[in-house]
Amino acid sequence: MSGYRAIHVVVTEPEPNLKIEIQLRSKYMQRWADLVESLSSMFLQDFKSEGSHPVQEYMKLQSRMFAYAEEQGPALGDGELARLRRLRADVQELLDGIAVARGRE
Repeated sequence: MSGYRAIHVVVTEPEPNLKIEIQLRSKYMQRWADLVESLSSMFLQDFKSEGSHPVQEYMKLQSRMFAYAEEQGPALGDGELARLRRLRADVQELLDGIAVARGRE
């Protein structure tokens, strides 16, 4: 699981056989999607799908935090909260490295 959450509704028009997908997101779902898109752009890597990169691990836990905030899931345990803090620091360090590298270009 990547952490992505949304409600998908597909509307089918018989003529001309047109399907329209509508994604319904809460404000937290939208924040998550915006953040993962921004991080994907910054790292030049697609973080929307399943993976084990620190950004993806961070975003999975962040999604669970958002789900809890919306009363859609359980709270993170102490170990998960500690891991979330470590991953946040790791991601920040990676972002700092990108900023330094881009400053040299």
